[in-house]
Amino acid sequence: MEIYRVNLLSTTAVLATLYPAMVERREGTIVLFSSLTSLSGAPMSAPYGATKTALYGIWKNLQYEASRTGVSIHLVSPSFVDTPLFENFILRKITSQQIRRSLLATRLPITQPAIAARKIVASVQRGKKYIIFPFQIALCAFFVRRFPPIGRRFVKQSTRAIGLDK
Repeated sequence: MEIYRVNLLSTTAVLATLYPAMVERREGTIVLFSSLTSLSGAPMSAPYGATKTALYGIWKNLQYEASRTGVSIHLVSPSFVDTPLFENFILRKITSQQIRRSLLATRLPITQPAIAARKIVASVQRGKKYIIFPFQIALCAFFVRRFPPIGRRFVKQSTRAIGLDK
């Protein structure tokens, strides 16, 4: 339940407080943080993925409204960023070593926080509304969504690497 409070309820509470004032001023910038999990799903991440999918939906709907208000709303959907979230992966008690083994097995990169921050700031400054990185994982999410057999194979490979296929 904590993940819903942190990822979704706190975000909507902040939006409910700040967004109307920004609309009234006809200026402001909001950056929401989702995840590539919201686009393609990921093994062992249902609660996390659900909250990030909801944030994607909020952003998508606010795009229609904000375009007329002067408020700029951006959505960041990164893949794995090397943060403390790895220590207790998505409430499922998977260790950071298991996650790293899984990513190594699937050849997916882990972004360092400083690099992620630079990408986000630069993208917002350029006016990019939907910020996805790294490119390899965005491409992977695209294929997983459109070709489910690829997704199943990918999930099988990544769960095998961390010993969850038993």
